[in-house]
Amino acid sequence: MGVARLPSVTPGDDRSAIRRYLAHEAAGLPIEPSEPRLRFGEYLVRKGAITREQLLRALVDREIGGGRLGDAIVRLGYCTRWLVEQFAKKHRGR
Repeated sequence: MGVARLPSVTPGDDRSAIRRYLAHEAAGLPIEPSEPRLRFGEYLVRKGAITREQLLRALVDREIGGGRLGDAIVRLGYCTRWLVEQFAKKHRGR
């Protein structure tokens, strides 16, 4: 049994990707995205919310202070809580 690899979905390709997903699901094949999911910090850097240097500082702060990366980013003043929550929702695919 193989693993179905779906291409990234572009706005014009939604129906085609959904049809392929449903066909693979009906066949009992596991679905695996074609691109690995980015870690949240890297996602924020790619979206321009924080710089790579800010990410590294936030990771260190998180290690020292505990909690989640988003909490460290807010604590350091790089983003507002609201903005971190909005990016987190998009990152999770909601």
